[in-house]
Amino acid sequence: MISEEDKCRSERLRLLEENLQDALHQTDILTRKNKELEEQRHLAADRREVGRRDTVPGDVKGGECLVLGDSIIRNVGNDCPNIKVECFSGIRTEQLHRVFE
Repeated sequence: MISEEDKCRSERLRLLEENLQDALHQTDILTRKNKELEEQRHLAADRREVGRRDTVPGDVKGGECLVLGDSIIRNVGNDCPNIKVECFSGIRTEQLHRVFE
């Protein structure tokens, strides 16, 4: 026969186990949110780096063309006077999209 004291202990143990599971679940959620915030912080730091760029001036009269990209496009349109090239060394696509906007 199970005593009343044993029933109370079992119930307290069950409640503690439930609380532990809830705490572990909350820890997982906070860990994921922390990772997302770290990624956002890295993106914000990358955006600050975008300000450093090389520009190849061109004559943009008449039919104008602006070419944006990373350093691989530096010499694009050297022979075309109506092309202006903006180079952002190491820029990623999502960062370039923000620069374009």
